Amino acid sequence: MSVTGGKMAPSLTQEILSHLGLASKTAAWGTLGTLRTFLNFSVDKDAQRLLRAITGQGVDRSAIVDVLTNRSREQRQLISRNFQERTQQDLMKSLQAALSGNLERIVMALLQPTAQFDAQELRTALKASDSAVDVAIEILATRTPPQLQECLAVYKHTSVIKNTPLYFADKLHQALQDAVKGDCQSALLALCRAEDM
Repeated sequence: MSVTGGKMAPSLTQEILSHLGLASKTAAWGTLGTLRTFLNFSVDKDAQRLLRAITGQGVDRSAIVDVLTNRSREQRQLISRNFQERTQQDLMKSLQAALSGNLERIVMALLQPTAQFDAQELRTALKASDSAVDVAIEILATRTPPQLQECLAVYKHTSVIKNTPLYFADKLHQALQDAVKGDCQSALLALCRAEDM
């Protein structure tokens, strides 16, 4: 909670969670996993709603949050492609121009392809060794073999985010050896052996 004009305002995280259908049902979170596919999904309606949200009178942050946090990553990728076809503009760039701060960072993460997001999270976590083990375990132990191979391929190659090149060229093995020690290191190295395939 932050104080704004003498009133307590919800934090950005609380604001986003308030838009999720099950945010108030905390007991259910352990059984939900990640966001599920939105059953009444209409790529055209979602792309139009996002366009209205960023081109209308001011930015409709609630509409942006509602659409992007209630769709699966695959659905968000479809929305992004539809937006590009409809407007000849990149959705990420359009939202970057319309948003700022924490909401911009969250929206950019929501719109990244899974492999790119995972590779970026691995890179960031392995540089900050206090979170390296948790993030590496979550990504390396929960992805399917094809997802993991795609993540490792992205990790190895150059990617551009916000016009800043992020070079993922160094080997994940070396980064894990530097950041993690002991039996956990051995297990994580075994999980990422697909990197050499």
